[in-house]
Amino acid sequence: MSVPPASIRVEVPAPAALFDSERTVSYPHTGRMLDEGIAEFLESSVREHARAPAVNLEVAVQGPPIGPDAEESVRRDFHHYYDCEKVLAQLDQRVNRVEGVGSFRHTVWMLLGAGIIALVVYLVAAVLPPQTLLVTFLTAFLYLATITVVWVLFWDPFEKVVFDGYMLRAHTLAVEKLCRSTIRFTYAGGTSPG
Repeated sequence: MSVPPASIRVEVPAPAALFDSERTVSYPHTGRMLDEGIAEFLESSVREHARAPAVNLEVAVQGPPIGPDAEESVRRDFHHYYDCEKVLAQLDQRVNRVEGVGSFRHTVWMLLGAGIIALVVYLVAAVLPPQTLLVTFLTAFLYLATITVVWVLFWDPFEKVVFDGYMLRAHTLAVEKLCRSTIRFTYAGGTSPG
């Protein structure tokens, strides 16, 4: 069974309201910046329909029609915004992967160091008489210290690679769908003249 495209509707007083004229343009953006609230709504809506292969966006304008050329300009600016967001999302994925793998590399060396310390403590405990309080304490301490060190060392790289990686992929997929979205304008007095 094929999944239909996601249909998202945004109501605005005029097509220009999709953009925030006061929002600072930040690299790699070079054009108009989408309104942050609308951008967040669109991405969340696309992520809600994660299995949908495409996005059909309806911009419901409460004002009068603006004409086909102005509509095409809005479409171009909208897609340009998400093309730039796609570049940023892909960069975030690559940086997260590099940092996660790099963190694992450091973790392995630190874990090896913790293992050597644990071995030394074990060997010292092995030469002491059994059933002494010191041996019992050292064994319990070694166990707790090792579990804590392993947990702390592996949590950050594991979180980066697995959890953050999943969220960044979901963000990138949503942005890519918005890059390819079809945009249709409807007006309070009827449909688009174009």
